[in-house]
Amino acid sequence: NIESSYQLEEVIKFATYPPEGQRGVGFSSSNDFGKNFETYKKYFSSPIIIAMIESEKGIDELEEIVKLRGLNGILIGPYDLSASLKITGKFDHPKFKARVNQIIKICKKNKITIGCHNVNQNKQSLITLIKKGFTFIPYGIDSIFLQNTHPFKKKY
Repeated sequence: NIESSYQLEEVIKFATYPPEGQRGVGFSSSNDFGKNFETYKKYFSSPIIIAMIESEKGIDELEEIVKLRGLNGILIGPYDLSASLKITGKFDHPKFKARVNQIIKICKKNKITIGCHNVNQNKQSLITLIKKGFTFIPYGIDSIFLQNTHPFKKKY
């Protein structure tokens, strides 16, 4: 839930290795406790940084957020964003649509990849997101997958 360029600067700083950032470079399970340290350094020196925009404040600061070096993309969290707008889950509300369009416009203008979480695995909403220009779309969440595939599923 990035709401300012300062917050994102901190994320980038702690996600990148020196000299660009401050992430620790010690031996850990991710580099097989030093056994594969050189390979690890090579492949993990440039992390992919995706900032989630889930609040009205984040949108208001987005012009500054997208200018930060190290940012690879923006991801809209639709439920939290709609809650921030005081219209929780109302994705057809004009205010929600206007703010999403504002995010899209800012990202396109700044050539920043944009994504939106499609929580409910709805094919039509997936198609709509693609047509709007979203280039990555997290599709579903584990609890929805489990609800839809559970062998003893009940309708309430």
